[in-house]
Amino acid sequence: MSNNLLLVTADGMFARRLSTSLEQEGYRVYTAKGKGEAVVRADEQNCVSAFLDLELGEKFVSELGRALRTLNPTIKLLLIAGEDTTPALDELRPWALVRKPIRTPELLTMLKDNPAPLPKPIRATNEPAAVHLTQESQELPW
Repeated sequence: MSNNLLLVTADGMFARRLSTSLEQEGYRVYTAKGKGEAVVRADEQNCVSAFLDLELGEKFVSELGRALRTLNPTIKLLLIAGEDTTPALDELRPWALVRKPIRTPELLTMLKDNPAPLPKPIRATNEPAAVHLTQESQELPW
């Protein structure tokens, strides 16, 4: 299995720190700042995972994620967000959401060969019972 990872961020210092940590664990990290550059790197280097920094903007991350999935439908997308950022990128079905500050041991667990499967959508456990209309009354009980 390839250990090639793609990191897309505009923050050079963050890219260097994360790359160094991951390279010490045997990964090869390729960085990019733009969509075109990221797609080319992911294709040329056969990256199995891509870290997309939400500081680049949700629209950018959404477009890039779709482009990467078109190129490689099995690429694992890891969205990097600040502590207070809640992304709304359901269409990407992100593999994982990583919060800053990133802790290397937790990140390495996420990158292992046998990651946990994507969670199923959560449904409310206390869904209201179905309301049936009676023939006498066509009004709802509330």
